[in-house]
Amino acid sequence: MAAVEGTRVKSAKSGSDSGGGKTQFQLETQRMLDTSKKKLTLIEQQRIMAVMEDSCSRLELAGLLRFVIDNLERFNVALGQDLCDQIQRHAALTEDFLHNLHSEPEPNADPDDLQKRSDLLQLQLHHSTKTILRMFAANPAAVKAVRAEVAQMPHETQVFVGYVRECKALLLQRLLATPFEEKQRNDYLTEVTDRYRKNEVVIEKLTAELAEATRDKEEEVAKRNEVIRKLKMDIHHIEKSAEDHINRTKIDSEKQQQADEKNRDTKRDKLQLELNQLKQQLVNITTEHRKNEQTLRVKKFQTETEVEAWIQQYDRDMGEKQDEYEEIDAQYTQEKQELNVLEEKFKTLEEEYNKIMEERRLNKEKKEEQEKNVRAATKAALAIQRYWRAYKVKKATKKKGKKGKKSGGKSGKK
Repeated sequence: MAAVEGTRVKSAKSGSDSGGGKTQFQLETQRMLDTSKKKLTLIEQQRIMAVMEDSCSRLELAGLLRFVIDNLERFNVALGQDLCDQIQRHAALTEDFLHNLHSEPEPNADPDDLQKRSDLLQLQLHHSTKTILRMFAANPAAVKAVRAEVAQMPHETQVFVGYVRECKALLLQRLLATPFEEKQRNDYLTEVTDRYRKNEVVIEKLTAELAEATRDKEEEVAKRNEVIRKLKMDIHHIEKSAEDHINRTKIDSEKQQQADEKNRDTKRDKLQLELNQLKQQLVNITTEHRKNEQTLRVKKFQTETEVEAWIQQYDRDMGEKQDEYEEIDAQYTQEKQELNVLEEKFKTLEEEYNKIMEERRLNKEKKEEQEKNVRAATKAALAIQRYWRAYKVKKATKKKGKKGKKSGGKSGKK
């Protein structure tokens, strides 16, 4: 118990010494991290947030498009004839796409044709959706009427829109926060983590000390209960001994009364006096033991009261630590969700980057193949030209030799 008190006194002193600085740091950090009173001043920031808000609105409209198709007559007046016609064409394209996706291909069908048809339907759906969203943008009343049924959106779409809105909120916070405020926030989180770890060490130490103190109290209570039990046994033996003594005295008095009939009054008074003395002695002994028992019961009650007070104090301290832990855990969970959103966005960007790099690699390989073909064709053309020149030279040489022979023959005849 003394160890527990010493630890708490030390904790209270250290808390009082550093409490002022920590409180001031927390107030400054919360004031700097509070973005509710800040506004976007740069036009680029305002444009970014406007694009995010427009994206959220378009996502909600795209998510409610299936509901609008199923209840087109209900929205006929708010949407207008042009928008209704476009939505009907979109519904027909959707049905064709789903039919083409889930239907079994014909045995003799060309897979390339099926893939081309699927890609064409998908492209048409894409352009149709963009057209519908542009027509919604030109009709604010239709947008308001459709977005009023946001509860009818599928659960998966609601979750996705929620993630996008969380991303928007996170982006707004990052745009509003300066680098110094971001550093201040990280310092605050580091301090909270360190404080939580220190509190865990203190809690473990206090728990061990409380367990030891509880064991000591239980041993002390057990010893006192054993003393009370022995005292009760002594009282019981005394009462039994007194009762046996009274019975023996009565028997002896009766025998003495029978033996001495003449002196019975005197002897009776004497025996009665002895009996009264023994009863008074029994009463005194009983009273004394009962007082001792009552004193021990009071001490036991005080001990149990102290133990209960320690347990209640421990429960209060543990409740405060649990509340602080739950608050820190909630902050950690929220930041973990924000991190997951950023990781999902990074994965999407990484996939796009990989696609672009793959396209560049293919284009490079294609270009190298073309250059290789050009070099081979050039080499072949040069070889053909060399063979052709050699052939022409050889042919010219043969003609020249024939002409020389003819001119020599003519001169001999002469």
